[in-house]
Amino acid sequence: MESLKYNQVIFKASSNCSKNREALEEQLAFNPNVPDNCGCLSLEFVAWRHSTPFIAYKSIEPGFFALSSHTINGASLSIYLKKLQEWHNSAPNHYPVLINLNINSLNGIDANFHDEIDTYLTCYFKKELIFKPGQLIKNGSLSLAENVKNYGWPTLAQMQGKFIFCLTGNSDRKDKYANTDIEKRYCFSEGVISTLKEIPEKGNIVFFSTIYSQYQPYKELFKKKLGFYHDANYITRLYNVNNSDAWEYAIAHNFSVIATDRLNASDDAEISPLVPLRRKAITVKGYLKNKANNEYRTNKASKMCRRFKNEVCTFIFEKHGKGFALKNEETQEYLNSKMNYIPLAGYTEDELWLAIRAEGEENGYYFKNIKNSKYLTKKASRLSDSQGDTEIFLTGIALE
Repeated sequence: MESLKYNQVIFKASSNCSKNREALEEQLAFNPNVPDNCGCLSLEFVAWRHSTPFIAYKSIEPGFFALSSHTINGASLSIYLKKLQEWHNSAPNHYPVLINLNINSLNGIDANFHDEIDTYLTCYFKKELIFKPGQLIKNGSLSLAENVKNYGWPTLAQMQGKFIFCLTGNSDRKDKYANTDIEKRYCFSEGVISTLKEIPEKGNIVFFSTIYSQYQPYKELFKKKLGFYHDANYITRLYNVNNSDAWEYAIAHNFSVIATDRLNASDDAEISPLVPLRRKAITVKGYLKNKANNEYRTNKASKMCRRFKNEVCTFIFEKHGKGFALKNEETQEYLNSKMNYIPLAGYTEDELWLAIRAEGEENGYYFKNIKNSKYLTKKASRLSDSQGDTEIFLTGIALE
């Protein structure tokens, strides 16, 4: 896992973590004996700004940012920052931890917000533990987003023991922060995944989020757009993930951060059985054209097509371990060993296929189901017990 880059993995987030019954260190702890419990690598704090005089980067009151909207004498954010550092000291080689700060405000001037939050962090958190936006800027003539797309993220090993702070909530405040000397800032800012706006290819925002909805029209709107965010190396967060359907949707669509209120959810909230991370599915697009009859597999499990029809015949090959899940682009459903399409895959052996190179054929493969050891063949609704000329499928892309 340590060799993977930060944008290549999926992890769990605790929504509004100070309100959860589990202590902070418990929320962060991962136990392979109960992998669905806690094991968060992201925490969200909902805080309120109570503006008082401060000296930029030298001193600021602990209650300037508090977890209460009513008084600066409530639990200050600094208390939790101290707990995070204590946890770090007990396990300094931890995976990078994302801290989302949803900051509300009753008063104060947003023009000074960048100095306020950065002063607060420098006063109450060790600067050397913070992974900053400037560390991603390799070319000063490009925006943060362009740098991330062109040069990518560091590996998990390179980010070991670090904390990433990201501002959520008020859009104007986040935008102002992101566009004020981003190379000097201590926090990232989070944008919103929207079907109504173009995907930002420039600018200084590389974290994006959206809320889970159970309604299919909503999910259909996002399924094509998400791929562009992933291709740009952006970090994507799905929140309100509080049931098994939402969890499967988040995993299947490669969201980086899965934010939930259910930290002990008995199988609904497992990232991986061994570590608190899982690798995102490696995906490439192609087709399944049988070499023997020159017909394409389609969005119908029992139907082949003689002429290629864009999404109907396009498949997304998702790599999981040694096998591939075969997802039709039009339906977003997976082909299983019973020659049916299913809406969401748990990536079990039933949905995974070995891609065995056919010698002498450019991008030609035999597809062997891992569960029943049978092969796709020229008959759409059937499987073959052995591999031969009628079992070779051309994919249009290399799967190695």
